Amino acid sequence: MLKNVGFLLRLVSGDDLISYEAWCSAPSGAERQRLLHSQQLATRLACQRKPGGGSVGIYVPSYILLAVYLILYVYVYVFSVIWFVAVRTPQTGDWVSAMIVLSVAISSGPSFNLIVSCLELDSLVVTGSRFYTNLKKYLRKLKLRFLSISTFMLVDGYLFLLRPAVRSGRHFTEDALVVYGLEPMLQTPNFEIATACESTCIFISIYTMVNVISLIFITVGYVEAQLLALRNEILHIWDDTPEYLNNYKNKSQPELAVIRSNFVASRLSTIIQFHIHNIKLVATLDHALRQCKVLEYIIIMAATLTELLGGIENTYLHMPYTWAMVIIDCFTGQKLIDACVAFEHAIYNCKWENFDKRNMLTVLVLLQNTQKMLTLSAGGILVLNYCCILSFYKLCYSMYTTLSIVLK
Repeated sequence: MLKNVGFLLRLVSGDDLISYEAWCSAPSGAERQRLLHSQQLATRLACQRKPGGGSVGIYVPSYILLAVYLILYVYVYVFSVIWFVAVRTPQTGDWVSAMIVLSVAISSGPSFNLIVSCLELDSLVVTGSRFYTNLKKYLRKLKLRFLSISTFMLVDGYLFLLRPAVRSGRHFTEDALVVYGLEPMLQTPNFEIATACESTCIFISIYTMVNVISLIFITVGYVEAQLLALRNEILHIWDDTPEYLNNYKNKSQPELAVIRSNFVASRLSTIIQFHIHNIKLVATLDHALRQCKVLEYIIIMAATLTELLGGIENTYLHMPYTWAMVIIDCFTGQKLIDACVAFEHAIYNCKWENFDKRNMLTVLVLLQNTQKMLTLSAGGILVLNYCCILSFYKLCYSMYTTLSIVLK
């Protein structure tokens, strides 16, 4: 998991992805080293085998780092928070601080065979073709979009992490939180220990969250780019036939009709092949995420409620991070839906009325397959799109107003 951002950035940069066949046929020297580096990133993430044999796993330091992080996180943001809310707060009666502490804990909360599927799909793209050029163009747009979102997430998280350093005196990322067993918190060495524990948890939480969001965002974005490139391909099928037939000027009209039909059939077959791969890729991602997305949205809803109850003046750095997770998911899902709609419209506008009966039937089947939109969902019930953003926060605000009245 710790390697996936580097590999995925290669994916959206438009560089060639390396297949196993390319590795076996590659020349020696610098080119082979480049292939090895690209393939190593992919096999590390997908837990496959290295080219040439040998098993591949996650680096041992990564396991150690993860174990240390989980221990610190459970101690600081699970055990200490439960103790603070259940034991300490009833004694002091400071429920606002309890809500602030809960919002910090919930907002900071801590794979798939998808990369192999992306590699297989990308290996079908012919380098130098119009499809390759359009795909590269859309991937560059995706890269810019991804860098903007990930930069926002990192900046917001690290501003929260560095906030104590720019304030006078001794402060923590959240002064209301009391770590169990480290009272008084502001005295040495309790202050140094608590600061190290909280900073480590927040740093790795930010890093892990951006990694997971990157995987989802770029995988779905790759499918979006494929669909948009396929849209351009199917719109140009009939317009490309005259250029193709220039190679057969000596043929008779009946023979040219057969050649034209075979050319259109071949292009449609390639488009269908890509479309099927994209459907399988999105289905795999949605199946892997739909259950955890339900839990994630429940946690985000709880985080939003506690942030509002704790006061925006106290949780202004928590809220953008929490809200961004919902917005990014729904934005990604909506862009996927938009790409499906664009592809569907392109099929109907591909001048299919000029095709022969066999190719017309192929277009009809392809059009039927596009009637079911490719979507991301939470639990297979809540479709992630722009409407989901409004519905989700409308529900959160309704619950907040109700709870604020009850607590008063």
